[in-house]
Amino acid sequence: MPEPRGRDELLARLSGPLALAAAGTGTCTLLEGSPGIGKTTVLDALAQRAQRRYGMAVARARADESAAPRPFGLWVDA
Repeated sequence: MPEPRGRDELLARLSGPLALAAAGTGTCTLLEGSPGIGKTTVLDALAQRAQRRYGMAVARARADESAAPRPFGLWVDA
């Protein structure tokens, strides 16, 4: 999958926390934006980097506002 166009700066900023995670240092990063702005595409590219550069396993989960809330539901799904 090719890297998303026009997202070089964002991917470079996200590569820092990714490198820290690969080195064993936990981080938390929030990626937010309007629907359709390309968040999933950016995360797909970042997941691909994690797998290729660092051999990391990538788990995914998706929140659904219409679903009944479950404690730690996203973590259980991932």
